[in-house]
Parts: sequence; structure tokens; C-alpha cells
Amino acid sequence: MNTIFFKETQRFNVWWIWLILLVCAFFSFQPLLKAIQSNEGISSDQIIGLIVFGLVILLFMLFRLDTKIQEEGIYVQFFPFHLNKKFHSWDSISHVEVVEYSPLKDFGGWGLRWGRKGKCYTVKGNSGIYIHFADGKKLLIGTQKPEEVKRILETKNR
Repeated sequence: MNTIFFKETQRFNVWWIWLILLVCAFFSFQPLLKAIQSNEGISSDQIIGLIVFGLVILLFMLFRLDTKIQEEGIYVQFFPFHLNKKFHSWDSISHVEVVEYSPLKDFGGWGLRWGRKGKCYTVKGNSGIYIHFADGKKLLIGTQKPEEVKRILETKNR
């Protein structure tokens, strides 16, 4: 049986992202409301803009970072970029640690990123599970539960 030691799901539910989207919506819908009120009709550009804005909102609602630490290794899925979970066996990992990092400075922001410190999947915060692979590659997976992950990794390494 494959025991699950740790499981976490994160979403882009930080207030400032939704504030930015709300401000963009306000300014995007102003010309549209004026066109409707003046009976000018809606242009094709405005319809395309509405569709694109709706897709951006839907995308932010769909983003999800799932992490599982199990007996056999670490699973991660950053949906919708990964349609299936990515599996990293303990045999392929040389070292795992919980770190604090700067999403902007170290990786250029949040999301699916590549930086000088390797690949990064991050949604919010500044704590992560930093995986050093035997082949020299590195992966940082953001977490909102750094103390829980530390306890699990300490228990596993005994």
C-alpha cells in the first residue's frame, strides 16, 4: 500500500490578483456600458475583448497546484499546464529541503517559472519544497504548509 504522508492543494486565491482583475474588468466594461446606453451597439473588438477577459478569469479559477508526498516519491500537478500528475521517485532525488524564497527575485513571479535556481511551480507565498535531483536539475514547489513538510521529511530521512 502506498501511504500518503502529505497532501496539499493551492489555488490563485490571493486578494491582490482578484483586485487587479476587478480593476481591469471595471475599465474594460466602461466603454461597453457606454455603447449599450447610447444604443451604438457593441463592436466586434469589444466582443473579442469580453471573450478574452472571460477566458482569463476562467483560467485563474482553474489554476491549481496539487502536491503529494508518498512512500514512493513526490507527485505534483500544476493544472491546467499538467493534465497528469508528474511523479518524482525518491531514487531520482538526491536531496529535498523546505526553503524560503523570493518568487519575484528568484523566479520572476508566480506560476510555472524557470529561473537561475531551476524550475518552479508556485501559487502564493514564499515557502517551498526544493528538490535537488540526482541529474543536477532542481524543482521548487510552493507550499503553504512548510512546517508540516519539514516534519514529514525529517521523519522520512531517519
